[in-house]
Amino acid sequence: MARWPAASARVLLGVFLVPLFLAACTNVAPGAAGRAPGGEPAPRGGPEVAEGRGTGPAAPRAPEQPTPGPAVQAAPADAATVRIGVVRTLTEAGMYIALERGYFAEQGIAIEFENFDTAARAVPALSTNQVDISSGVLSAGLFNAIERGVDVKITGPVSRQDADFSSNVILVRKDLFDSGAIRDYADLRGRPFGAPSRGSTIEYSIDLAMRQVGLSADDLDWIELGFPEQIPAFANRAIDAAYNTEPVATIAVNQGVAVKWRRVGDWAPGMQFTVLMYSPAFGTERNDVARRWMVAYLKGLRDYTDAVQKGINRRAMFEILARNTTLKDLELYEQVSWANLDPNGRINLESIADQARWYVEKGLVRTLPDLSRIVDLQYVEYARAVLGEYR
Repeated sequence: MARWPAASARVLLGVFLVPLFLAACTNVAPGAAGRAPGGEPAPRGGPEVAEGRGTGPAAPRAPEQPTPGPAVQAAPADAATVRIGVVRTLTEAGMYIALERGYFAEQGIAIEFENFDTAARAVPALSTNQVDISSGVLSAGLFNAIERGVDVKITGPVSRQDADFSSNVILVRKDLFDSGAIRDYADLRGRPFGAPSRGSTIEYSIDLAMRQVGLSADDLDWIELGFPEQIPAFANRAIDAAYNTEPVATIAVNQGVAVKWRRVGDWAPGMQFTVLMYSPAFGTERNDVARRWMVAYLKGLRDYTDAVQKGINRRAMFEILARNTTLKDLELYEQVSWANLDPNGRINLESIADQARWYVEKGLVRTLPDLSRIVDLQYVEYARAVLGEYR
């Protein structure tokens, strides 16, 4: 039986130690709501534990801070204002790059960001037109909201987990990895496994991994833990493995408590993890603005891809993200693993459909959603026509 929520005293004590683990590496302070402030080949992200790098305790130091950026290009006085719900994560990079490099201003658009603590909390604001755009996780909650009549549209991709670019990982406690106690997915059976939630893309992706050895996600002993709380839980040996994402996964490695054992892109390449969504009014009543917004966004995604995959203006992109996301330590940017943010705006519809089927099979969603009704790709198709294919 899954322990949900966790009952371990060591986990509860560990929660109070989270700031001590994170403070050495990051200044976690989300940006304020409202308007944001104004090479060599790129390595594949993330320290490779098997090679013995990034496994020891981090030396005490002050994290390197981003330098002040250039003034953001002002939008025209008659610019159309677009409100975007954000959670200040690395996968929102395309938006922040497009803002700071003036791509939205070029399209006659002024941006207002509204902060949410999770993407799920942005959906009610999106459905009632309080924000125009938000990223969203493909969850049972999202599909159920759409089934209840929430009229949001999936209009493009945010993050995809691919074989070479995957930011979501299974962490394994370092002593269990070093001893060889966990070598295959079957070795996770019955072990305490930390994750923020079930019934979401997290459990779906873990289920895909366990099916490879004839098991399922139900064969794990699930313990409810947020990403940062997993670090002291590993240190206290309260969990053996966990599902995590960047930058916390890299922080766990640097603290010497866990290793990045498998990336989602290793067992589920092409998995569409997060998507871009438009509010009901934005795409219909402001169709021209919605199309122009996507042109600027795709330009931001292309700059991200240039930096991550080709090493072009890599440091400059890190500084933009450090000014706009919760990750402030520039040195960590060289260590984290990066997701694929498709520069052509293509979305993996097959992956979305498979996730929807899984939710129905698990009894988390009653009826299979009609993707032709909730996915509208006219905006990315328009942007590709304007910009041409990225190669």
